[in-house]
Amino acid sequence: MSTDKTVYSLSADTAAAPILVNRGVREVYLPMNEYVAVQRFGNGAWSEPQPWFSVDGIGVSFPLQPGDTMYALPMRFAYIDRQVGVYRFIFDVAADPNGRTILGESVRVSPPFEVQR
Repeated sequence: MSTDKTVYSLSADTAAAPILVNRGVREVYLPMNEYVAVQRFGNGAWSEPQPWFSVDGIGVSFPLQPGDTMYALPMRFAYIDRQVGVYRFIFDVAADPNGRTILGESVRVSPPFEVQR
């Protein structure tokens, strides 16, 4: 999990792009609904995830094969009210197509990124 940058500027950038790479040896599954969220760091903790992107289609989920990359649509900074701060993306990723076994945060969460003026 990563982003296209580690620092964004509200004066120069309009959005942040979340990127998920399946570095495992098995396919993983993303739900056919809201599968990526953003969290803001404050008061020593991460906020509740705020889903902002969803996909619709046939089935409960869609697979991401080993070595494949998922580029979610960029999150426009208007979604976070153009607030400066430290953020991260978190994907919903499961080991099974029905989403019963959610993978650990270490493979679902981006490194923190900063939004500056």
